[in-house]
Amino acid sequence: MPTDVIKAIRNVAVDEGYMLVPHQKTALKVLEAGHAVPLEKEMWENLREKVGLERVPPNASRYPEAIEELRKIAKKTGFDKLVEEKEEKKEE
Repeated sequence: MPTDVIKAIRNVAVDEGYMLVPHQKTALKVLEAGHAVPLEKEMWENLREKVGLERVPPNASRYPEAIEELRKIAKKTGFDKLVEEKEEKKEE
């Protein structure tokens, strides 16, 4: 399938250190917060409470140890280095 070829090419590019900035930022957010959706914490907690949900969702943000585990896995696999912010090369 053509999509398989595109995925394979994208995977090679990422292995060689090329990643689109939005993908990189999403990955960094996962390592920072345990999930990819950036939330303004107090506003969302208040909204969740207003609609009858627990203030903190049952995801990694509730469990700091889970976020730390994600970071350990990322470090062990090299994913943290792959997605770290890199300085842009200046053209001369």
